[in-house]
Amino acid sequence: TMAQRPGLEVVLAVEPQKKLKKTFATNGATIVLKFTEALKDITDNANTRNQFAVLTNGATNAVTGIALGGSNKEVTLTLTNTVEDGDEVTVAYTK
Repeated sequence: TMAQRPGLEVVLAVEPQKKLKKTFATNGATIVLKFTEALKDITDNANTRNQFAVLTNGATNAVTGIALGGSNKEVTLTLTNTVEDGDEVTVAYTK
């Protein structure tokens, strides 16, 4: 079950023209980024996954899957390693 994780700090750097809500959810292996505006379709391939850089406690946590949902206002990133309460997570997007 996907749930808010108040003990998890996520720092985000995304497209400046898209407004990112300050809410997210995780079930340990995924992070859901919620936007205030609909995004364009996203293809789950190596090029798209490589546009997202995730660090967990300063170490690379590769994105292994990506999906668009929530009326195109949510991006779900599946990570190599699970994220635990208290972890510092940084998500960056490069177009």
